[in-house]
Amino acid sequence: MLALPASIVDGVLVARADVPPRAAVVAGLAAGALGALAAVPVALALAAGAAALTPLWPRLRWPLVIRFALGAALAAWPAWHILDPPRRLMRDAYVLLVVAIAAVAGTAALLAAARPRALAAATAALLAIAAAAFDVWLATTMYFELHAIAHGVMAAAAIAAVSAWPPRLARMRGGRLAAAVVTIVVASAGTVAVADALDPGWRSASLRHGRHATRLVRALRALVDRDRDGYSPIAWGADCDDGDPARHPLAVDPPGGGDANCNGVDPPADPGPEAFGLARAAGAPAAKPGDIDLVVLLTVDTLRADAATAELMPNLVALGATGAWFPRAVAAGSATRISLPLIHRPADDAPAAAAILERAGIHTSAIRADGGDASGLGFGDVTYVNADAFAITDAAIERIRAAGRQPHMVWAHYIDPHAPYRMHPDDPPGARTDLPPAYQSEVRHVDRAIGRLVDFLRADSRLERAAIIVTADHGEGFGEQGYFGHTRSGYHVVLAVPAVFVAPGIAPGRYGQLVTHRDLPATLLGAFGLDAEARAAERFGRSWWRLRDAPTAPLHRFVVARSARFASGRERDEPLAILVRDDGWKLVASVEERLLELHHARDAPAREIDRIAEHPAVARELWRALALALDVDRWPRAD
Repeated sequence: MLALPASIVDGVLVARADVPPRAAVVAGLAAGALGALAAVPVALALAAGAAALTPLWPRLRWPLVIRFALGAALAAWPAWHILDPPRRLMRDAYVLLVVAIAAVAGTAALLAAARPRALAAATAALLAIAAAAFDVWLATTMYFELHAIAHGVMAAAAIAAVSAWPPRLARMRGGRLAAAVVTIVVASAGTVAVADALDPGWRSASLRHGRHATRLVRALRALVDRDRDGYSPIAWGADCDDGDPARHPLAVDPPGGGDANCNGVDPPADPGPEAFGLARAAGAPAAKPGDIDLVVLLTVDTLRADAATAELMPNLVALGATGAWFPRAVAAGSATRISLPLIHRPADDAPAAAAILERAGIHTSAIRADGGDASGLGFGDVTYVNADAFAITDAAIERIRAAGRQPHMVWAHYIDPHAPYRMHPDDPPGARTDLPPAYQSEVRHVDRAIGRLVDFLRADSRLERAAIIVTADHGEGFGEQGYFGHTRSGYHVVLAVPAVFVAPGIAPGRYGQLVTHRDLPATLLGAFGLDAEARAAERFGRSWWRLRDAPTAPLHRFVVARSARFASGRERDEPLAILVRDDGWKLVASVEERLLELHHARDAPAREIDRIAEHPAVARELWRALALALDVDRWPRAD
């Protein structure tokens, strides 16, 4: 029951992605073998429980109401979302979902005792197959709660389908059962070993595209985790000391204290700029005090870099033509909750740029449409408005007018291109076939709102003393390599973002330097002439003001991006870290298991090829640089 769905679902999901056929076959076999291994301790525990209840079994009764109550219990997951504020727009759908899942699971409970058994078992099996098909059909990286529900339905239906087996197994002799268990363990362990020999890359493909293998591996590790720190060297775990709970892949690794997080690197007490990926500093990091009295930071949710074109965003392109356009900008993370904080603060433990500006007497305003919390970013004025781009723009214009000519920074975050998308009535049909028409409509809508803000600044004679920064928090996958959405990805379509910097003294043009969101805190501080503060904020980034004096100088040797666990917070999955080097190489690494993928920018963004087998030395070099950067950045942490 565990092995078959795991094998089929993971095999199909990996095969559907753009990976070699061998990897898909091996991933399916390995998932099935891991499912069988995980089933053994579960089966033994259930057998022990059944043996203890045997004297009471004839007295137990399971009336209809209890069966449907068990079904309703399986619906508890979607029931929680009815009360979850971020999902209030989909509340009606979740109500229907709870009712439907309770009915289906209750039906499965009825089938477990229905007669004739052959028909009931066949019906339950079809129900399990339908749930598995739904699980495969639904995008891997979206609607996590629906995947969990599908798993629950599969389990309930599978139990119903084989409910006639326990009496038969009870009549089987203990020796034969023991032999069967040993055979399953040996065969499954052998299959996993063969899988590693056939294609070592199956685990990486399964982590990115599969559903069950990673969870099964984690469950098996939990059984053999001696120091109970959540990690183990067994089953590809990266715990280098299973006798010390303070040493594991997500442990804090202080300088000079040994390799506490088992990544092969002990950070130095005083790391140089190379540890942070910074190139040699050139140019001044700040404008002259008094040159700028207005900074406008615009961030657009889920805006892909390749969507910022003259076709979809003519106003942004026209604005970018008056300043610096960065075609190699990399997001700080693949999820809003990762990237937005790092747009505003140099490091997790550092004060936000707005807080420093407020202390310097410069007023700051934030306008958000996504409902996210901006209170911890130090803004003097925070406003939450309707999730429409023009309402955001109107609020920003109001704040700028209210500030007059006093020094002021305003940040506006547009949410429109984030799913669910909607068509705007004044919009023409989508012209591009690689992007959903409604997404294109949302992007054009935001562009018109940005154009309206720029027109106001121009009409009010603000542009001569203003700095404008436009970027996105992350991109979005639309099926490239089988990937949809964002949150957990190192793919180009998610990490590549548009980036525009328009300011006095910045020569117009396309700047080929590698840049990152983590340049922005120093850039924001430098706009108001705070030279010392801007230099202090250059921990993992360089101020874009340096490009006035040195327009061709590199800012980074490499940049590092983070990829989240599932954004709902209710799924524990592998955090990823991504290193992008200035020469085009990119390493994607799962932090807990040390799975590595190597890509190069010369590959088409829609088809990134893992080149680690061809260039293992490059992968090792990049991993050492990434491991050191993560150590000095103190990310990720188990807490």
